[in-house]
This record gives sequence, structure tokens and C-alpha cells, in this order.
Amino acid sequence: MPTTATATATPRIVSTSREQYLRQNEARIRSLALPQNTTDPVIALHLDAVLWLEDVADIHEIAETKFRRNNTPHLAETHRGFIAKLTQLKLHHLDQLAHLLV
Repeated sequence: MPTTATATATPRIVSTSREQYLRQNEARIRSLALPQNTTDPVIALHLDAVLWLEDVADIHEIAETKFRRNNTPHLAETHRGFIAKLTQLKLHHLDQLAHLLV
């Protein structure tokens, strides 16, 4: 019986080649996971996570830019760290989508 990931699961580290594949094929993976293409709630959950993580990363990018302009680079770097972690989580969910869509 297949299991689903829980919210507390630690995302596995995506290898560089897998990360490159995900980045290069992100648009294709996302288009296959769109609601009109699937009714699977697990796929929808991962797609929602990707979209939400992108929105949160955008907010941190705005904050990073603001702190750099205000000459507070230590705060800008904190937001850059958040963006890196959000990107890793996004790649994790894209990886899960790729596996589910195969």
C-alpha cells in the first residue's frame, strides 16, 4: 500500500543532476499537474505547495532588496537564506510531482 508524505517529513536532498532536471522541466511538470489534467489530491497538494513556496520566496526577495538598500546586509543575508531553503523545498515538491506523474 503506497504511503503519502507527512507535513513533518524531512525533504530529501535533491542531487545536482536531479535538481538540473527539475529546473529544466519545471514548466512541463507543472503543466501536467494542473487541476484540469488530474484529480489526484496528492498531486494537487504538491502543486499548491510549489505555488505557495514561490509566493513566500517572492516576499523574502522583496525584503532582501529592501534591507540591501537600507544598508543592513546581515538582514538581507538572512532573507537570502530563507529563499535558498524555500527553493530547496520547492524542488522537493517538484521532485514528488515528477515521481507521481510518471
